[in-house]
Parts: sequence; C-alpha cells; structure tokens
Amino acid sequence: MFTFNDKKDREIQVCRFEEKDAADLLEYYRAKTHVVTMNERFCGPLTEQAVKQHIAGSQENCIFLCIRAEGRVIGFVRFDRLTGTFCKSAEISFGLLYDYWRNKILEVVISHAVDYVFKNYDIVRIFYENYSRDLGSCYILMDCGFQRDGVLRSCAYNSGIMSDVTIFSLLFSDVRPIITVKK
Repeated sequence: MFTFNDKKDREIQVCRFEEKDAADLLEYYRAKTHVVTMNERFCGPLTEQAVKQHIAGSQENCIFLCIRAEGRVIGFVRFDRLTGTFCKSAEISFGLLYDYWRNKILEVVISHAVDYVFKNYDIVRIFYENYSRDLGSCYILMDCGFQRDGVLRSCAYNSGIMSDVTIFSLLFSDVRPIITVKK
C-alpha cells in the first residue's frame, strides 16, 4: 500500500496481511513488548495454523494491515466493519513493538490507513475504545484527528483492575491532511 521512513530513517512498509505473514504475526503476538489494545482480540491457542486462519478469516469483514520494518512484522492496524444499523462504522485497533515507539510510526500509518478506508469503503465513522489510563494511545489518536466522544466509567475489567474506557471517533467529514514524519 505505502512505504515511508521513520525518524531513525528505517523504511516502514504497510500492506495487507497475507497467509505468508503468519509466522511473523505469531512472533509479534508472542512478544511481550507490544502495545496491547483492548480490542486486540485473538481467541484460542496461539499456533501458526491458528494465526493463518485468523488472517484468512479477517479478509471478508475487516481491513487487516501489516506494518513491517527491517524484514519483519513490527505491528498492525485493523479495521473491523460493523453490521446492521452500524454498518457505516468500523472499529480500529492497532499495535506496535516497543522498540518502534515514539517515532511517529503509528501516527503516520493510522493517518494513511484511515484515509484509505474512507476512500475505498462505505465507512463514515471510525471509532476506538481505549483504556482511559493508556495516555499514549489517546495522544496518537488525537494526533490523527480523532475526537473524544466520552468516557464509560468502570466499564472494562483487565488484570484485576476495573478501568474507565474512553471512546474516540473520527468522521469522514473530520478528516484532515495526512501526517508525515519530520526528521
């Protein structure tokens, strides 16, 4: 889909996941140093075959993008399209290996990916549900033009803690110019 260089001049590639990416994606999911978003849903045992099925099954109802650098998967951006009365909305989830944080990679990727989704799919609203204590993701989303819709108090239970959840959204009518990396 597209390629750019981050602040450290590493080439970052963004494309759709394919079955051949299963081993890399499995390694990514097993890494303890990636952003765990609350909507990063993977059910069942973590095997290469299960990951291949996850990639294949995601082709129909979602846009699942691979972020690569230095010959390996370093992250993802995923848009899950909703159905029924919410069919014009998509939920975004994303993650990035820790070694690549603070280089504006997610901001650039999300901006381009959102632009791609709005131009190529019948989507008018993209939203994200975020643990309110995860300020890093909040700042990334705000940099990409997402607006805070509201807070659901004590809504999510994770690691023995009840957490507030902040809802962010971006409407097609809100889209602004794509973010680029300044070196």
